[in-house]
Amino acid sequence: MRNMLCDKLQDYVTGYEREEMSVRLRETEDWLYEDGDDEIRNFHTARLAELKKLGDPLETRQREDSSSEAAQMKDLKFDHVHAAAKGKVISDCYKAEEWLKGKKRQHDAFPNANPVLLVAELKKKTQILDRFCKQIMTKARPVASKPAPTSEPKPPRIYANL
Repeated sequence: MRNMLCDKLQDYVTGYEREEMSVRLRETEDWLYEDGDDEIRNFHTARLAELKKLGDPLETRQREDSSSEAAQMKDLKFDHVHAAAKGKVISDCYKAEEWLKGKKRQHDAFPNANPVLLVAELKKKTQILDRFCKQIMTKARPVASKPAPTSEPKPPRIYANL
């Protein structure tokens, strides 16, 4: 983990977090070589949990960042879908998200009142959006035309007497 702080996780950790993690790692290493050798497994598990509590958020930042980069890369599976159609899908998804956020805000304003958003309404909206997006994003890729066969004369077959 110490090497990862200066290598793979460098862009995802603040100076304070790097220093804090380094100190904890050093303390844990010293403990392992001194008193940790005599301790039971539960103590080792507890120390590991403390280190994971500090290290897991850093690894999550790195993983999420690399995942979002991969998601934003051009997916060849959809390269035949026109940009305007993709834009319409994204636009409708944003509109649905805003609609949901608005309903949530209304519900949060009056949490003890009748629900603003009903499950049936949410399911219907989801089905409509899903149907629309699938219709565009699952369009078949145009079939590439096969080259026309050339009309070259075939050479005569020669049969040898066997």
